[in-house]
Amino acid sequence: MPSPGPHAVFLSYASQDAAAALRICETLRAAGIEVWFDQSELVGGDAWDAKIRQQIQTCALFVPLISSSTQERLEGYFRLEWKLAAQRTHTMAEEKAFLLPVVIDATRDADAKVPAEFKAVQWTRLPAGETSAAFCERVKTLLGGPEVARVSRPVSSESTGQETRATPQVGRRVPAAAWSIAAIAIVAVIAAFLALQKKEPPNAGAGTRPPTTAAVPATQPDAKSVAVLAFANMSADKEATEYFSDGISEEILNALGRVSGLRVVSRTSSFSFKGKNATATEIGKALNVSHLVEGSIQRAGTRVRISVRLIHTATGEQIWSQRFDFDPKDVFATQDEIASIIAKQLSPDLVATMRPAKSVVPEAHLLVLEGRHFNAPRTPEGFTKAEAAFNKAISIAPLFAEAHAGLAITLVTRASYNDIDGLKPNPGEMERGEREALRAIELDPNLSEGYAALGYGLLNEAKFDEAEHRLREAIARGPNSASVRHTLGLLFSCTGRLDRAIAEHEQVALLDPLWDQNLLNVARMYFWTGKYDLALKSVERAIALRSDIFVPFHGHRGQILLALGRKQEAADEARLVRDHPNLSPRWQFDFVAICILVRTGFQAEASHYAEQLFSKWPAEHYQRGFVLTTLGRFEEAIPHLEKTPAQPVRYLFWDECWDAYREDPRFRELMRKLGRDEHYNVARKTLERLRTK
Repeated sequence: MPSPGPHAVFLSYASQDAAAALRICETLRAAGIEVWFDQSELVGGDAWDAKIRQQIQTCALFVPLISSSTQERLEGYFRLEWKLAAQRTHTMAEEKAFLLPVVIDATRDADAKVPAEFKAVQWTRLPAGETSAAFCERVKTLLGGPEVARVSRPVSSESTGQETRATPQVGRRVPAAAWSIAAIAIVAVIAAFLALQKKEPPNAGAGTRPPTTAAVPATQPDAKSVAVLAFANMSADKEATEYFSDGISEEILNALGRVSGLRVVSRTSSFSFKGKNATATEIGKALNVSHLVEGSIQRAGTRVRISVRLIHTATGEQIWSQRFDFDPKDVFATQDEIASIIAKQLSPDLVATMRPAKSVVPEAHLLVLEGRHFNAPRTPEGFTKAEAAFNKAISIAPLFAEAHAGLAITLVTRASYNDIDGLKPNPGEMERGEREALRAIELDPNLSEGYAALGYGLLNEAKFDEAEHRLREAIARGPNSASVRHTLGLLFSCTGRLDRAIAEHEQVALLDPLWDQNLLNVARMYFWTGKYDLALKSVERAIALRSDIFVPFHGHRGQILLALGRKQEAADEARLVRDHPNLSPRWQFDFVAICILVRTGFQAEASHYAEQLFSKWPAEHYQRGFVLTTLGRFEEAIPHLEKTPAQPVRYLFWDECWDAYREDPRFRELMRKLGRDEHYNVARKTLERLRTK
C-alpha cells in the first residue's frame, strides 16, 4: 500500500461496492489523479489498520461511497474510516475542501446512515460508479488548494456527478445557515434577471404591464411577513398522524394567507425546514420573513391540542404563545382564531378573514388532510391515493367543499401531466375535475381552491380568458397562493405574454423561494430571453433542492449547457433523460434530449432513441411531431404537431429548436390550425423586445 502524496484521494467503500469503487478509481487514475484504493478489507491486522489511519490523516480528499449496501451494514470497517474522516474535519477551516460523498445508487441522502459531517456538504451521484471526464476535472479542481472550495459550478448529470445538496460548494463543510444562503442566492439570481427586465417598460401595444419589483429582496424583510413551519407531531401514533399535524399547519398557513396586507410564505418553502437543525434567524433570512409561526399538535381521541408560538426572526425572541384545546369538528373556527390573533400581533391594522362558522365531520376532514398529503408530491402513486382519500371524504360528507376542491385539484393536475406527456389513461378526467371544482364553488363561494382547480383545468383546455378570470377569483380569495400565481404565469406564457409571466413567477419566487418547479420555469424564461448563465444557476438550484432525479430539470440543464457551448456535458444530460425512461413526469424533455444529441453530433444515438420512443408511444402521440422535427422530418411531423395540447404549444413560441422553421409557411399554417396564431405573434414581438434589453 503506497503512501499517497499531498494531493491523493482516499476512496472508502463497503466490500459489496468494490466493482463500483474500482470503476471510479480507474477513471480517476487514468485522469492522472492519485487514488488510495484498498482491496484488502478482510486482511486486517494492526499494521494494516495503522496504515489506513495514516492515509485518512494525510489524504487531500476523502471520498466515501454511499449505497444500499452501506445502508444495510450497520457494522463494518468502512464505518470506522468514515468516523475518522469526520473527526479530521473538526480541525479544519470552514473553507477547506475535504469530504466528497458519492452516492452510487438511488439511496436518498436524507435517509443515509452517515456521520453528520457528511450531510453538511454537497453530495455527488455516480450511478454504479460510472465516472466521466467532467467529474475527474472537478476532483482536480478540488485538489488544487483551499480556495477551490469556493467554486460553485456543479458537475453535470448522472455520469459526470450530480450534486444533491442545496449548498453552493462541493467538498466544503457547510454550517446550518447553508439553507439560508442557498435560498437567498435563489432569490438573488431571480432579482438580477428581473432587474434587467425593468430597465424599460413593456410595449403597451402588446397588452402587457411592467413586472413588479417584489422579487428583489429588501435589506430587511417586511414587518408584515411570516412563514408557518410544520408543527411538531406530539400524538402517540406519530406515523399515522403525521399528515394530520402537517395538514393542520398548512391550514393555519392558508388562514393567514387570507389576511390582506400580510405576506405569507407558501408550504413548499416553509415545510422544507422540517427535521433540519436551523435557527429562527437562519430560516428568516432564507425566506426573507420577519416572523415565524411554529408549534406542536397533539390529537387524543375526541380532543386536539395546538400550542402555537410567534417568533421574531431577527432576534429569535418569542413574542407570543398560546395553547388551544378544541373538538376536531371546530377545527376551522380554531384555525381562524389563531390566524386572527397572529395577525393582530404583527400589526393592529391586519384583519383576518373569518370564515362563516361551520363545523366539520372529523373523519372527512382527516381524509382531506390525508388526500392533500398524498397529492403534494405530484407522483402517479400519490395521485391515486389522494383521489381515493378525497372520494372517501365525499362519501362521508357530501357537502364538504374542501373534499370536492381537493379531488378537483388532484384530477386536473393528473390530467394535465398526462396531456403534456401525451397520455390519455383516464378519458374525461379533466372535465370531471372541472365538475368537482364547480361543485366546491357552489358549496363554498369563498374557497380559493375551487377557483384555482377550475382555472387550471380551463387553461389546459385552451380556454384562456375564462381560465384567467377564474384564477383571478382564486387570487382574490387567497392572495398568498404561490400555486395559483404559478398557474397564472403559465397562462401568460401560453398566450405569448412572457413579460407578464415573468412578473407572476417573480411573485411566486417571493412567496415560495424553495419551490423547485417554479425555479424550472424561471430558468426557462432566462433561457428563452438569452440569459443563459442565470438560467443555469436557477435550474441547478432546482436540482440541488431534490434528492431524486427529476427528468425535466436535467433535460433543461442540457439545453442551457448546449447554448453555453458545453456540448459534452449537454449530451451527458440528454443521456440521463434517455436512460431513465420510467421516471415521470417527462413533459417534452425526451424531445429536448434528442434535439441535444442531434446538435452535439450524436445523430445515430438520437435516431435510436427516437425509435425506442416511437415503439412505445401511441400513433397519435403529439410528441412524435416534436421528435420528427428535430430529426429534420418536418413534413412528416406536421399531422402530429396539430394534436399538440394547450400548454406545450408555448415551446413552439420560444424554443430555439424551432427557429429553422419559423419562416416556413407550413409553420404559420400550423399556428393557425392550433388556433394560436395571435398568441404566436405576441410571443415573438415580446421575445424580441426582451432580448434587446
